[in-house]
Amino acid sequence: MADKIISDVNGLEPGDLIELFELDISTGVAPIIIKKTISGATQANPIVITTSTAHELENGDKVSISNVVGMTQLNGNTYTVAGKTSTTFQLSGINGTSGYTAYTSGGNTTKIIDFIFRWHSGYNENLQEIVWKGDIYSAFPIEAEGFEWSGKGAIPRPTLTVANITSLLSAILGDYQDLVGSKVTRKRTFAKYLDAYCYVGGNARGGVCSAEAGGSPYSLSKSDCENTAINGGAGTWTVYISGTCGGIWYANATADNTADFAEDIWYVDRKAEETRMHLKFELTAAHDVEGIKLPGRTIISNLCPWLYKGTECGYDVTKDSGGDCSIGNCSDDDYTSPTACKAAGETWVSTYTTQATCTAEAAIWTPNYFKKDNISTSNAFEDVCSKNFIACEKRFPEKKKYPMPFGGFPGAGMKQ
Repeated sequence: MADKIISDVNGLEPGDLIELFELDISTGVAPIIIKKTISGATQANPIVITTSTAHELENGDKVSISNVVGMTQLNGNTYTVAGKTSTTFQLSGINGTSGYTAYTSGGNTTKIIDFIFRWHSGYNENLQEIVWKGDIYSAFPIEAEGFEWSGKGAIPRPTLTVANITSLLSAILGDYQDLVGSKVTRKRTFAKYLDAYCYVGGNARGGVCSAEAGGSPYSLSKSDCENTAINGGAGTWTVYISGTCGGIWYANATADNTADFAEDIWYVDRKAEETRMHLKFELTAAHDVEGIKLPGRTIISNLCPWLYKGTECGYDVTKDSGGDCSIGNCSDDDYTSPTACKAAGETWVSTYTTQATCTAEAAIWTPNYFKKDNISTSNAFEDVCSKNFIACEKRFPEKKKYPMPFGGFPGAGMKQ
């Protein structure tokens, strides 16, 4: 599509060029989840949700609702928070006076703070969410400078200035070393090539995700849906078309997700400024030697730097110790299921060691998830690696006597 893009550049008008940014601060830690219990929902315009405790949401946040009894139309959807108090908030743009049955009981609100952020600057005069290649980009005040390359002199050191009005990034800088090493992807295309999309529930959507192992709420962007490290595993992405939208369909006859410039990949080298109003980061190219830290790995005895479920880690909930098959044997014959066996402190040995071979025998495969405190859980959302040696032992019990994929240096803490 190079010729197509070049011809468009020649006739470029202000607002035609769309500049998108993706900030990936993933370090192998699962998404932060804020989940609260619903105690009420009104048949009003807009609908007002009441939670039994403080919901910790802010106006503009995205929240998913599930398990409501009575007003079941709310379940499985994502909404925008407005008019919030400590225990109530409105579902922006959602009229509950028609088509919504009365609330009876129960329900949960779930806010997920993912570690992949997607923004566009709004300079394209489209001050709302836009969809590109199935991914959602939110309008956000961003200023990017210094990306120009030259055959002379030093490699560019671009800067990315992001508004800090929600203090979202400031809140995580301390935990993630000022985001140093985070990946920044700059994407560019033209407005006329953006995806057609469905406007539903007050949000732009390019499709719908299903079948993620972590269950509802499912990922809202295609890249997240197909990412094996998000929400328990890759799901199935179905592109919206006008007949399946269920909301307002915005067609685009010239949509073309192959018509874009080559992506620019950069990494955060340092935090240059931090104020109440903005954050400024200095970026570096992947091959910029000045941006390489020495030593390449810090020797720490009980901290693993590997990406959880990544190549070096290798943990997979679909095979080996990553799960248990219901056909197997317990070290104590009194227990006939893996859950009861392990709860009793015994050892369960599965007859079939992969999800595929287990389910082929009409048996049940139960993934082994662990919380940050290394306690087992059945909830994929709570699956967080604590990055210590015990967490590795829990996930690879068969390797306790053999080298396991722990990236720390246990011997560094030993004294002679």
